[in-house]
Amino acid sequence: MECKVVRTLENGAKIEDCGDMVGGDFDVDTTVQLMKSYGWADSSAQEIVKIAEQIKRDNPSDFEQIKAAYLYVVDTITYQPDGSDEFVASPRHALTWLKQGDCDCMTTAIFSLLLALGFRSLYAKVIAWKPDKTGQNEFTHVYAMALIPSMDVVIPLDPVMESVGFGNEKQPVIRTKIYKIA
Repeated sequence: MECKVVRTLENGAKIEDCGDMVGGDFDVDTTVQLMKSYGWADSSAQEIVKIAEQIKRDNPSDFEQIKAAYLYVVDTITYQPDGSDEFVASPRHALTWLKQGDCDCMTTAIFSLLLALGFRSLYAKVIAWKPDKTGQNEFTHVYAMALIPSMDVVIPLDPVMESVGFGNEKQPVIRTKIYKIA
């Protein structure tokens, strides 16, 4: 795959376009498919597995593991909107050297850690939560939803809301679409 550098960050990290740039309502299915693909692919990457192993050692219950994975992403990745060029960073890059991203980058990192921890009931919830200038109310936000097996409950994991996004969602929601990730 041919990639080109589209932006260089203050820390010298390079943002590459590998032909997977997507965005807007039209491409929401493509964006989520890319998130799913990156999440699964990186769930076996050495960097992600190492983080997951530490989370598992420090947190015995499924609830604690899900919360620890969520907080790891929130504490490691600074929210940074994409601007006009939508891209999804791979979880290992977002968590190890990029350390910034928007809702899809952060959510993909959560998926990857949860997959590495063995969780298999994961969903992406895409929402339109505020009216836009066009009146179309396009999808503008995505976050994870995960089943906590011991509680038999699915909770939202919205990393853009930082620590309060564990179990909470933006309101009001105008439109929603849910995708199965695992």
